[in-house]
Amino acid sequence: MQATSHDVLAISGIVRLLCHVRLVALILALVSLFTTSDTPWLPSTFVVIFALPLSYFPARTWNRTGEQISRSGILLACDLAVTAIVIAVTGGSQLIYVYAIATTALYGTMIPLILAVGMSSIIALTFLAIAPVADVGVHWALTATIALAIPLFAFAGNALGSGLRSNAAAQRRMARLEEEEIKFKERTRIARDIHDTVAGDLAGTLMLTSALQTKLVEQGVDAGTLKIAAAIEKACQEAHLDTRTALAQLRESDLSLAEKLRKLCREWSQKYEIELHEDIDEGLSGLPSELENDLYLIARELLENVRKHAAASQVQVEAAMREGQLVISVKDDGIGGINRSATGGYGLQGIRERLGAHAGKLHFEPAGKVGTHARVEIPQSEVYQT
Repeated sequence: MQATSHDVLAISGIVRLLCHVRLVALILALVSLFTTSDTPWLPSTFVVIFALPLSYFPARTWNRTGEQISRSGILLACDLAVTAIVIAVTGGSQLIYVYAIATTALYGTMIPLILAVGMSSIIALTFLAIAPVADVGVHWALTATIALAIPLFAFAGNALGSGLRSNAAAQRRMARLEEEEIKFKERTRIARDIHDTVAGDLAGTLMLTSALQTKLVEQGVDAGTLKIAAAIEKACQEAHLDTRTALAQLRESDLSLAEKLRKLCREWSQKYEIELHEDIDEGLSGLPSELENDLYLIARELLENVRKHAAASQVQVEAAMREGQLVISVKDDGIGGINRSATGGYGLQGIRERLGAHAGKLHFEPAGKVGTHARVEIPQSEVYQT
């Protein structure tokens, strides 16, 4: 398994540990070369010194460069070649055994198992190549045993790396669940507070404005005053409905996006008596909560624009994953379609601001001879970020 950003952090501890083991083994081997008279230490020393940065820099910069290191065939091939040369020029000392074992475990931890086993097999063959076959003894037996066992450490490293990644993924899932639980409790509290305060006050205000308008009619006030009173009553009605919609959203946060969009379409169609056909993909679930909320609000705003500006009799709403993108489209058979000049949090500017947070785009095109087709697109890479 190649490292991704989360995997890099998950295995950083063991990668650093194995790199430090390699560093210590090389430094001790370097000291041993200076103190051993029967070894051609000059070329050996040069090779060992050249190998030190291949352990030092990954240990220091793994969090930043781990993904590039694990995916770079050139760096991996260079490390393997240097390891084989170190084994060959040093004659396979006990310290180099440790270095080779740490190297194969490191390969198993950070790259796919098949590739790690292949690279460790090359290291094993290097040990077998330098083993003095004519002088069968303890050293030869130890070298042959280490050579045969080295691929096993690639399996061990792979198992350790997979375990660390799985554990990190489980911790991330638990953190998300805890975050969702906290958000759910907070939404419930906010919904309760809004219901007990703002919603109640708006309901009372609506009753007062209705009574006021009735009173003005009875008193025979002029048409201009009645028009103002009617506008106030309508504004209170819309504010009250928006508040109830917000409360419904807060209390239905456990629904999937597909269920929320279907409910929105059904209630919108019934409320405004506009025929609406929906085709919502059931697979739109498990999305990040922020994205789900933004998509719901965008769909609602597009429908509201149709109601306010299109004078449509039929609307088609679709939502699905298509060609690597999450697509939401709203088609109408009206005369004006979307209010392209709308600004602020309730118009196109608000929609584009929400889409901007997810690298999304909003497109308009004619829906046949009449009407407008609004199309929202968000890349799949943004939809399923983890």
